[in-house]
Amino acid sequence: MEGCTIEIKKDPTQSEYDRLLGQMIRHNKLYGSAIAIVTSISSEDRFKKFQRLFIEIHNKLDMTAELIKK
Repeated sequence: MEGCTIEIKKDPTQSEYDRLLGQMIRHNKLYGSAIAIVTSISSEDRFKKFQRLFIEIHNKLDMTAELIKK
């Protein structure tokens, strides 16, 4: 089943970022691609760490995903 799914998170905690990474991997396997939108970020440092991990994991798994900061 090819397509795309979107996850939206508002000011995620570290555990929510961890969960989001798992959701993105699962959505990629099910739909072929995924988009994560993160809004109202209170910790820029936490977001940047997540962003680096997000890119690294998706590149290693050869999965298509996009992370958008709003």
